[in-house]
Amino acid sequence: MARFSALIRVLQADGVDSREQMARLINMLASFTKGREYLIAHLRLFLNCVVPVLRGKRLPSTTQEQLIATLQKTSVRWAFRLKCGMLEWVVNFLEGRTSAYACEYACSLAINLSLNYNSHSIQLRFADSLASAACNVLNRDTHGFACSLYNSLVLVWLSCGRVRLRARETGLLSALRIRNLKKICPLCDLHIPYLLAVIAGDLVPLKLSSFLLKLVEALAHINH
Repeated sequence: MARFSALIRVLQADGVDSREQMARLINMLASFTKGREYLIAHLRLFLNCVVPVLRGKRLPSTTQEQLIATLQKTSVRWAFRLKCGMLEWVVNFLEGRTSAYACEYACSLAINLSLNYNSHSIQLRFADSLASAACNVLNRDTHGFACSLYNSLVLVWLSCGRVRLRARETGLLSALRIRNLKKICPLCDLHIPYLLAVIAGDLVPLKLSSFLLKLVEALAHINH
């Protein structure tokens, strides 16, 4: 506990350089099983420290990236994270400009949080924000494995009826159609028609199949 308290003191300090180096250290720890177990053992203390720092207005983007990656690596859909307002925060984060690194980890974190049953009411309240964040992610000029992650995020959020019903008004339908017309990514060529069918009502993901759920969770738990 004493060692963990030292990590917290440095992370909450005013020094920009020391705070970033500590964020990098914590992210590195979270990349290993023993490190994740250590952070999870002090989960409430860890979140109560990291979440306020992450929400800081003047937090450098590089430090922000490290902390987001750490949260994703240690996330297993705990309800406590939802009480911290993490889903609302990560949705707002994805609505803005982000680096590819931060975007991928933020998408993974959003998927993990959204798969928690307790998040359903939050998704209903912030349906338009979910759609806006999804549009922003889909508009990224990124292709390859990241597309599986982005498309999985859209699929999870389409499980929310309000997101599906307002897909045209929020621009989500248009964003998917535009990405589908590009025809430059084999993964999108495979995924986007399915997502469009979900919006059209031909396929309604009221409950993700066990196979699809495992696939989405596997994508969300990638460790770079």
